[in-house]
Amino acid sequence: MKTVKLGLNRLSASAKSLKAKEIVKNLTGNTNFTTPQPALTAIAAAITDLDTAILDVKAASEAIKAKTVILHQKEDMLVNVLNQLANYVETTANNDEAKIKSAGMDVKNTPTQTLDISTPSNFVATHGDNEGEIDLHWDSVKGAKSYTIEIANPESGNLNVAEFKHLLISTKSTASVKNLKPGTRYYFRVAAVGASGQSAWSELAAKVA
Repeated sequence: MKTVKLGLNRLSASAKSLKAKEIVKNLTGNTNFTTPQPALTAIAAAITDLDTAILDVKAASEAIKAKTVILHQKEDMLVNVLNQLANYVETTANNDEAKIKSAGMDVKNTPTQTLDISTPSNFVATHGDNEGEIDLHWDSVKGAKSYTIEIANPESGNLNVAEFKHLLISTKSTASVKNLKPGTRYYFRVAAVGASGQSAWSELAAKVA
């Protein structure tokens, strides 16, 4: 006995719809099958319902993508204003740890190793001139021969120091990162390199490409 093979299991929803439309087309007016069960009208209705659902999912996906970009932008804005507030608290507290903690902020541990080279400050990331491009800027460090930059792009959204990878080395206090994935959020950090070794890592800079 010959059995029918539909082969639907590995097909996407769109491919299933196309397959069903082809079957309905071939059965319409086919004298070999004059009374299809279910009726072809029922099959056509099921196809229409699936096509509508496919369009709904596509629209929802585009909406989520757009809202995610906005979310990252708002997150970056909050990080920027909090960094500004931290600078104010640090300056106003005048090296008073108790005052800093009273603002709900933590105090950095004093480095155990003293280097002759300072940590890069005012590290920021901005959009470049082209899509998928981010420009990095920081204050130049006295005695620095070069700067090493690392990048992280945590898929989970939870940043871990171990996720940072070497990106590039710059001899200037600027760098341009190209060919990044648009709509994706990236984290960066920079350290100065001099005769005495490498400085501590800078504060993080984040930006959506």
